[in-house]
Amino acid sequence: LLIGNDQRKHTTTTPVLPHSNEMLLVRIDPNKPWISMMSIPRELEVALQTPNGPVTTRLNAALIYGGIPLLLSTIKQLTGLSINHVVEIDFNQFKTAVDDIGCVYTTVDRRYYHVNTAYSEQYQAINLQPGYQKLCGTQALQFVSYRHGDTSLVRDARDQDFLLDVKNEYGPSLSDIGNIHKF
Repeated sequence: LLIGNDQRKHTTTTPVLPHSNEMLLVRIDPNKPWISMMSIPRELEVALQTPNGPVTTRLNAALIYGGIPLLLSTIKQLTGLSINHVVEIDFNQFKTAVDDIGCVYTTVDRRYYHVNTAYSEQYQAINLQPGYQKLCGTQALQFVSYRHGDTSLVRDARDQDFLLDVKNEYGPSLSDIGNIHKF
């Protein structure tokens, strides 16, 4: 399970609590030319079994109520699948990982733009032109985490495409014992 934890300072107010902003069940087989992935919708309404009793809320709140163990048990209850490994990554770790592998060539499908002003909604700033290009840490994070005006399905597809671009570009070298753990 690959979890994107969005805990961070908010742009203007209190810190954002840890939510599993992205949840992908991923199977990477170095001998195969593909990655098997299934996105789990973060907005999926579930009953979380917390120490204070059941709470009905979005699945991504499981990290707040019970951390990784609660998220795993809820996903198993929903899917029937056991999860063998968990990789949780926050925004800074994502940027560092992308920079450490030498950035990633990917196709930016359209213009992505937002600048925070005193009179605008406060989102993550982004300024990407469409086209095939090399994205390093900050730009890669802006691209995969962009959600304003997109549905979760669109965002999940963009995240999956980005991971496929990583595999296509670095697949064999990431399979080396040292590199896969570093990544």
